[in-house]
Order: sequence, then C-alpha cells, then structure tokens
Amino acid sequence: MQRLSVRVVLVAALALAPSGAKAQVPDLPVGRWEGRAEVRSPGAPNGIEVSIEIAADSSVRGTAGGATLRNGRIIRNPSLPARFLGLGTTWVIEADLDGELVTGQLKRERVRMPISLGGEGLWGDFNAGRGSQLVSVRLSLSRAG
Repeated sequence: MQRLSVRVVLVAALALAPSGAKAQVPDLPVGRWEGRAEVRSPGAPNGIEVSIEIAADSSVRGTAGGATLRNGRIIRNPSLPARFLGLGTTWVIEADLDGELVTGQLKRERVRMPISLGGEGLWGDFNAGRGSQLVSVRLSLSRAG
C-alpha cells in the first residue's frame, strides 16, 4: 500500500510540473537593490536596511544593517521539486557577514536570502544565525538608481 501511495504522489507531481525538461528560470537579477528586512530585535524595531549589488558573474556584495556581505554569491535555488510546483524561490543569495546586523546586539557569521523577482522588486526571506537570536524575516528590495 505504501508503494502505491508513493507512486500516486510521484505521478501527481509530474502531472502538475510544467511541460518541458526544465522549469523556466528568469535571468539573473543583475543590478543594485535596496530595501528592508523585518528584523525582530529590540535594537532594530523598524528592521534593518539591506543594500546589495548582484554582478553578472553571480557575485554579490553589499550591506545588511551594520554588517558587510563578504564572499557573496547568488545561485539558482537547489530545491527542484519546490520550483517545479511554484512553491520555492528562484534564487538564493549566500554570504559571509563582517560586522553586526544590529549594533551591539546581533552579530552573525553568515546570511542566506532565498529570493524571487516579482512585481517591481525582489522578495523573499533573510536568514542569519542560530539559537535564541535566530533572525529569519521577510525581505523586500527594490531596484536602486
């Protein structure tokens, strides 16, 4: 019975997937983007400013709060089933952080931002850290300049 259930789910997923061998992935969102991440921290009640620049070679640089992004890169979201079903984001930005997201309160070593291009900007999540001060919030960026 369990084998039958797995087969039914697999057939349903394939039937709902877009036709063709690959899901359509939009071009890399090259350029400067600015906006806010809704951080829930007493030191940043209005969130933190985020400013990034995505280059054609997939490198990413910028700032998040008081931290500078280092060794940043943007890749296609590796979650193939979620992309085929339209449930996942298109891109993921990963970078090391140098400095504090919220001055004197929140320092993290890395950030991960799953994002998609929609409407007039980028939207997604801002994930940094672990434990009691985990930062995982909504992110909204608009094209700058």
